[in-house]
Amino acid sequence: MITLKNKKGFSAITGLIWTVVMAGLFLAIGLLILGKFQTKMTVDSAEANATGDIIKELSDAPTYIGIILIVGLLAVVIAYLSGWMGGGKTGRA
Repeated sequence: MITLKNKKGFSAITGLIWTVVMAGLFLAIGLLILGKFQTKMTVDSAEANATGDIIKELSDAPTYIGIILIVGLLAVVIAYLSGWMGGGKTGRA
């Protein structure tokens, strides 16, 4: 079992993780509600088409959420390797 002496970096990433989870949750709920609205509207009406366009645009958001998550995790790894979280020397003599 691996134990970590310094958990400061993992508590720093917690905010990013919660932000991504909440954004994904709100996005999923919003898409479900918009889908229900669209099914209740007249087919090929301006409102149904506009709702469909919004759903199409919002469905691209999970790609960006994944990119944000990957960049955040890479930032933690780079910070750990550079010594910000105690992973290496601090540069002091």
